[in-house]
Amino acid sequence: MFEDEGNLNMSPENTTMGNIKIWILMLFVTTVTACDGSLSPEEYVKWCSTPDSPLVQKKKTGNFELNLRWRPASLLVLEREGVEMDKGKFNTMVSEMSGFQHFRLGIRHLGKGFLDRKAMGDNAYQQMMYYLSYHMQNDIYMKTASDSLVTCQAFHFEGMHHNVGADKAFNLGFDLPDSLRVGASIIVKGKLFPSDSAVFEIKDIPLPQINF
Repeated sequence: MFEDEGNLNMSPENTTMGNIKIWILMLFVTTVTACDGSLSPEEYVKWCSTPDSPLVQKKKTGNFELNLRWRPASLLVLEREGVEMDKGKFNTMVSEMSGFQHFRLGIRHLGKGFLDRKAMGDNAYQQMMYYLSYHMQNDIYMKTASDSLVTCQAFHFEGMHHNVGADKAFNLGFDLPDSLRVGASIIVKGKLFPSDSAVFEIKDIPLPQINF
């Protein structure tokens, strides 16, 4: 009835060739996406959270190891709203959070007995816990490239219920425009290491583009 009816029945050779073409096209699209440096929202969160991420700096001061992780607004929004969120809402929320710099500080004692209640005694333990929960905020500040001092406005100690040997984690926040972040330094001193301080220089770290 139709003159071209025979062309509708694809031979095994044609089917195989068609599958190969589709596979090559998919490989090309994947390669282009990878080459342009963009990540999916889920991949971006993982990239920011890995221990060897370029967002992390490490220092050793006295008997303590410290690591400081920059937490960009884009990461905070995805963690709060989920990786399936709408791109427009994402851009709006990131814009609203600009101007406030977030970091996560981890501290690990290299010896034994730190925050061990039995080893320290109740009184010393309670005093140290109170310091870590409240007063330590006064011993953390940021110095800009122009030597202006910025206090730590947001502070939260997460290590209160952690095991004795675990890292003690602190969430830090500084009221500082994005344009002044690079070249600034975060300085940690005080009761934990009174004769020294840890200085973290904030560098310009390019963030991968997020591909929604």
